[in-house]
Amino acid sequence: MSTVRQTLKLCDLYFVQPVNNDSPHHYRTRNWKTALIGIVLLQFFSIDISRIAVAAEHQDQTSNVGDCGPELASYSDTELDSGSAISKSVTITPGNVRVSTHIETGADKASENWFPPDLPYLSGQISDVHFDADGQRGWAVGENGTIIHTTDGGTNWLRQDSCTLSNLSSVHFLPDGHAGWAAGTRGTIVTTNDGGKSWKRQETETAAYLTDILFSPDGLVGLAVGSKGTILRWADSGSSWKLQTSGTVKFLFGVHIDPRGKLSWAVGDKGAVLQTDDGGLTWADLSDGLPDGKNRLRDVFFIANGSTGWAVGLDGIIQSTDGGRTWQSRRLDEKVPLQSVYFLSDGKTGWAVGNRGNILKTTDGGENWASQNSNTANYLFGVHLHPDGKTGWAVGEGEVLRSDDGGASWHRQTRGTFADLNDVEFHIGGNIGWIVGDRGTILSTRDGGKIWQQQHSGISGNLRGVHFHSRGMLGWAVGDQGTILQTIDGGQTWAPQLSGTKLTLFDVHFLPSGEVGWAVGDLSTLLKTENGGRTWEIRQSGWPDLFTSVQFHDAGELGWITGAAAKVLRSDNGGATWTREIGEVFGHFRDVYFLPDGETGWAVGNRGLIFYSSDGGQSWESRPSGTDLDINGVRFEVNGQIGWAVGERGIILSTEDGGKNWERKPSGSFKELNRVYLQPDGTLGWIVGEDGTILLGRGLKP
Repeated sequence: MSTVRQTLKLCDLYFVQPVNNDSPHHYRTRNWKTALIGIVLLQFFSIDISRIAVAAEHQDQTSNVGDCGPELASYSDTELDSGSAISKSVTITPGNVRVSTHIETGADKASENWFPPDLPYLSGQISDVHFDADGQRGWAVGENGTIIHTTDGGTNWLRQDSCTLSNLSSVHFLPDGHAGWAAGTRGTIVTTNDGGKSWKRQETETAAYLTDILFSPDGLVGLAVGSKGTILRWADSGSSWKLQTSGTVKFLFGVHIDPRGKLSWAVGDKGAVLQTDDGGLTWADLSDGLPDGKNRLRDVFFIANGSTGWAVGLDGIIQSTDGGRTWQSRRLDEKVPLQSVYFLSDGKTGWAVGNRGNILKTTDGGENWASQNSNTANYLFGVHLHPDGKTGWAVGEGEVLRSDDGGASWHRQTRGTFADLNDVEFHIGGNIGWIVGDRGTILSTRDGGKIWQQQHSGISGNLRGVHFHSRGMLGWAVGDQGTILQTIDGGQTWAPQLSGTKLTLFDVHFLPSGEVGWAVGDLSTLLKTENGGRTWEIRQSGWPDLFTSVQFHDAGELGWITGAAAKVLRSDNGGATWTREIGEVFGHFRDVYFLPDGETGWAVGNRGLIFYSSDGGQSWESRPSGTDLDINGVRFEVNGQIGWAVGERGIILSTEDGGKNWERKPSGSFKELNRVYLQPDGTLGWIVGEDGTILLGRGLKP
């Protein structure tokens, strides 16, 4: 296992939050001031800033580069909304070391403990799909190195180890179903020769964001395109990918290769249309033939005659009948931003998919297009058809769709959510669990978190906290506008309870009886019920500001609340009065957790705050976390030695000595992680967070 030691301290660069606009491939920065400071420092130390676009941390990190081949030890390309790149990834490879500290590498090595759950629940974007001619074997790729594979037409999917955590944008297999490639951020290309049982990385000579990859049917010519006009060529079973001169710096999104491998086209932003007739060695600019206003292209497809083709994009559909030299607009009933297009070999039947669940179909060679009901409002990024013209697949935000009747109807084969997930709780047995999140999201599992199903909450507001009675049937969820929901059947149905407030509630906790409970929220809101939530009373804590979490000892007298202004409040009389036991500390606490003994507990908060108590919260000691990132959640196994904390930018911390020392663990994500839940024996755990993130922990004990 190779490692990289980083030694130059920077301030704070963070360029990795996706923007959910018309293009799924653009990024924004969260902190321009510190980004500019970082760039100035990089220039001062004579470091090539065109090689750096990463998130930063305030401490030295040692990062695993991995054992799947050469790999960049950084995060992905950064793109502005205009499509122009700020900068690219740091290239830190085995043998090329000592470039930085303070740079959080996000190297492509998954945690040994935490994994995405098994399908059919998908977290994040699925960008592309490819099926063999038999319609049974298929592959789909997406965020965080996701590759999933089916051998039964998509009824069942299994994950494959992609050997990368780069976001994958495109996948293609040769007709034999054995040789395949997937491409994505940071110039990543992974390949397989055994149908995806094993993948390995290939050298690409670039850190560009690669958005599409395709091979000729004989496998002799391969092309990949991406940001800054990047075109890579693989020819005659060469030893590596070679950069080609494209003649443009425009962002290229789609490429198509003629079956004979000589004639190819590439399209992209700002009216980019390129063509080659020598297998990709030289490229001609055909953008002059575009109709006015059709300049944001995302995909291109030509049939075997090399004359008739279509391109789709954020401005609709255009068609060429002369090999791409000239293009004509195709009229649609409404403006539909599109991302992908695919035609049958007859050149008559085709589909295009795009934003907000749009699926269009034509049966007359693209002259007319009809909208189909996809049964989803999520963005769709890829489409693939079986030669029979009846079976098709479309992929997008957290789901794979299939049609068996030419698109007349579509059904989900996998699904997920892009909503932020805010809290997670499991029944004591570890099989039955629930997650709540934004937009009224409630998910449930009955197999230990491998598969999650949506439950109907009946609301559209955000849900912030969830708590279930130990038997797993009686539960409550709280959220915005004073929302309190209750279920008596394990979440199959949820009913509202009157809270008496319109303020946001962040957490809820009940005693084992299921009768006495508390909810806390904004502006020091503290609610109590003594009848299972049929009525709630507003109680006064004596302290202002926001409350973020609440927990009571099972006996019901001893309780704790965390909140803003570094507050950890303690009550020893069932919540009648509260005292503040931590002195003046700069920051805000986000979560508190005490062991069943009611004596041993931890409180965590922003800027890396971790505090420990051994006397029921009467006194607290600060413990070094090794980070100044915000920590949002903490849990310990019942013996109080093994613990996990999660938070900002995908940070996961673990301890094996009761929290005296904390070690950072790789999460493979830069998403905000909001809560962690552990089984009492510490062997299983679950983490939830931003954009539908769910991580399942196995083998957590050392």
